[in-house]
Formats: sequence, C-alpha cells, structure tokens
Amino acid sequence: MKTLSGFRQFSSLIDNYQYISSLKKELNLSADSDSGTSLRDVVLLKGQGLYVMNYAKNEVVYTRKIKDILGYNSSEFNSKLINQDLFHPKQKAVMSILLSSAIKLGVEGSYENTPDVRFILLYKAKHKEGHYLSILRQTGIFEKDDQGRMISVFSMLTDVTGVMESEQVEWRLEGINKDFEAEMERKMSDIIQEVFTASELKVLNLLKKGMTTKQIATTLHNSEFTISTHRRNMLRKSNSRNSRELLLFAESLGI
Repeated sequence: MKTLSGFRQFSSLIDNYQYISSLKKELNLSADSDSGTSLRDVVLLKGQGLYVMNYAKNEVVYTRKIKDILGYNSSEFNSKLINQDLFHPKQKAVMSILLSSAIKLGVEGSYENTPDVRFILLYKAKHKEGHYLSILRQTGIFEKDDQGRMISVFSMLTDVTGVMESEQVEWRLEGINKDFEAEMERKMSDIIQEVFTASELKVLNLLKKGMTTKQIATTLHNSEFTISTHRRNMLRKSNSRNSRELLLFAESLGI
C-alpha cells in the first residue's frame, strides 16, 4: 500500500479522527438518526471539516465547517462534487480508481471484518473560488447494514496546504488485515484493466524501466508507431501530459 510522506507530522490529527470514531460508537450514531446534533459536539481544529456521505441514498447527509475550508455550502457539497468535480484534473483518474475500488468493497460487505478500517488520502481539492488546496482526507465506516455492507461513511478533511504537499495522490489503508489488502488490490487491478488494455500495460511496464520507444518496440516486436499509439492512449486515459506524469499516475496506483 502507498505510504504518505510526512504522515508522522499529523499524528495529532489522526488522534482526533480516532476520537470521532470512538465517539460514534459510544453514542451509537446512525446516519438515519439525529446524528447532526451529536456530531456538532465533536471538536474540530482550525482548517478541519467533517461530512457524512450516505451511499445507499447517494447523498451527503451531514456537513460541518466544509464551507470554511473549500467555500461550498451544504447544498453545493454533493456526491458528484465529492467523488468527481472536486479533484485536480491530473489526479482525477487516480482518485476515481481508488474511490471506486473502496466503494465496491463496501457495498459487497468486505468491511464486515474490518470495522475500524481507515482510508487516508492526500490530494488536491478545488476551492469554490477556483484555486486548489492540499487536503488530507480520513474516511471511516459510519453505518453498515445487517450483512456488513457499507451504507455510509464519515470523512474528516484537513487543509494541509503549504505543509504537506504532493504532486501525485498519496494514500494508505489502516485497520485492515492482509485478506482485505489483497482484495483491495484485486479491485484496483480489475478497474485498471478496464482502463488500460493488456498491450498498454506491457508498454507501461517497460516505460517504468526507462526504455525508449525504439527499445520497447524491439522488445515487444511491434513498430514504433504502435508503441507511440499505446503511449498516447495511456496519456489520454490518465489525463497525463507526458511520460513523467504517466509514471506518477502508475506509481500512485502501485501499477
């Protein structure tokens, strides 16, 4: 799994997240209960916001201090914004794959044996005024059904702009076992194979080794034109401008 560089700097923020998680258990909070009243008692630091996303309803059912960080009011901070429009163009493809993999595991009930799983992401988020901020997002399970399938999650956002920066998406999973980690990697692999063809992935693996187009063509017994076409297609699909950005994309996903 990816490791967040500089992650140790924010141990106090992690402790705050754990506090929220324990408070949820103590209060037996539910996304369908009067959770807003209880969550208002949670102390948030400057530059932090909190929201609850109900995937069964595909809507945000609670927000707090999101406007202070990103400028969006509660009616604007919706599912499409959170899972698509908020991301920097260079990071959108990676974020889409990561979140899709995590959500698929959730709706299949894979979190049943990992109740304390935490999905931590460092990425660029678009402020309502148009500029981008570095956001540390910590997400955990808020509510599950009787079969252990995810209904809703709660996420704490922290503005770490100027302190914890990253050109690529960085992420890690905590509170998981090896079986869950392997399942997450399989989900990601399935989605990646839906994005890139087998031939494109072969080219990508050789690009990671530092090979030129001519060397890759020789190795794969293809023409240089074919290799260049695969490279162009991967640049388009990953929203990368050059091979360097494509390799950062691949590194973010552990390809």
